[in-house]
Amino acid sequence: MGLSRILIVLFGAPMLAACVGWSPAPEDWVAIGFRTPETTLKTFQTAIASDYPTLEYRCLSSGLRRREQLRGEIAYREFRDRLAKEIPFFRRIATAEVIEITELGPDRQRILAEVSAFFVERRFQIDFVREDYFETWLGDEPIDDEGGNFDQMVWRHPKDPRRIHAEVESQWDETELTELRIGREWKIDAFAQVESP
Repeated sequence: MGLSRILIVLFGAPMLAACVGWSPAPEDWVAIGFRTPETTLKTFQTAIASDYPTLEYRCLSSGLRRREQLRGEIAYREFRDRLAKEIPFFRRIATAEVIEITELGPDRQRILAEVSAFFVERRFQIDFVREDYFETWLGDEPIDDEGGNFDQMVWRHPKDPRRIHAEVESQWDETELTELRIGREWKIDAFAQVESP
């Protein structure tokens, strides 16, 4: 075996593995959610590492989808390809480490994350926005999946502060519903690459 083949075996395989990134572990899949910006980022990283555009798309805010005219997964795939061209190392965001979290307002946060690859470091700025939502389910099917105002849907009982009430509008009889979800989720609202120190 020649020297060039030995070098390819010794250095080529680890570099190829580094290009692929990491594979999500079972606990990464179990931890999927949108309750905090960090959880949403981890969910997005899991989706990117698994090449799962449906989940990547779910991580995006309604505002980002509207601004970029992302009306479904196909449009998102085109947007993702464009981001990968505009932002070097974008797909490496799957391995990014959180450096700093900044609160921009009551419903907005920014995460500064860093990626290291091939002795090069890149930093990404990812903005998150909190969105309110409600869902009603009939068996395995979501029948209402809409945004809303959490403060108008959920309130404390005026005479008993231990009781919390929820109210949403649905066309279905409440006896037919199998599940009602009301919540606040953090979604990705913007990406940008920033200068590394």
